[in-house]
Amino acid sequence: MARRALTAGSLAAALSLALVGCSNGEETSPDPAAPPPADQTVEEAPTSDPAEEGEPVTVPDVTGLDGRDAEDALEEAGITEFEYRSVDPEDDIIVAPGNWVVEETDPEAGTEITTEDTVTLQVSKLEESTEPSS
Repeated sequence: MARRALTAGSLAAALSLALVGCSNGEETSPDPAAPPPADQTVEEAPTSDPAEEGEPVTVPDVTGLDGRDAEDALEEAGITEFEYRSVDPEDDIIVAPGNWVVEETDPEAGTEITTEDTVTLQVSKLEESTEPSS
């Protein structure tokens, strides 16, 4: 019995190797890492970054937005360096920015900074709804 199982296993392994090694000479899918053929031009996708590193940008007004929406607005403006600070010293660990609302920014909205500068988002925890769900 053990010999038959070994033989069946060996046969399955040999068949798998044979199928992997078989090719009809046609390439079924191009290698995504391979460069394009010489006669084909490739257009690069436009970047959505409005500013290059170190260029001046204006801090957008993100007051009243939740942390995630504020991040999106900052990144849209070209600001990728930001940090969160709670306005409540007893609640200083910010894990899910979407659960916090921006009270103010440092530097304040309208200030011109460079894309290398950091914007601090002063946030407070969103209040949980006390209304019954329907």
